[in-house]
Amino acid sequence: MTLECEKVAELVRRNGMPLWMTTVAWRESRCIHRVTNFDRRTADRSYGLFQINVLGDLWTETRERCELEHPEQLLDPDVNVSCAAALYRAYGYRPWDSGKYFDR
Repeated sequence: MTLECEKVAELVRRNGMPLWMTTVAWRESRCIHRVTNFDRRTADRSYGLFQINVLGDLWTETRERCELEHPEQLLDPDVNVSCAAALYRAYGYRPWDSGKYFDR
């Protein structure tokens, strides 16, 4: 992993997630905090280290759970990891496994 991933690992630890979640950040963004993915064909509007998806109903869930005003806040590494931790506490690994945070 890169030096950037070492910084992410520290944020992961501080937010109470298992250290292996750093590998998820590597897979999702290569530990680059300003990465975005806007592709409606794949149901993506994802931001930051953990590529948190805010497309459609996911934005409502993420905004409330992570106390956000704008999706762009997820480009801040501290905010992104904190939000990823909130999603992890609520849903485990599912947001990164299925792309769905919750069943409707």
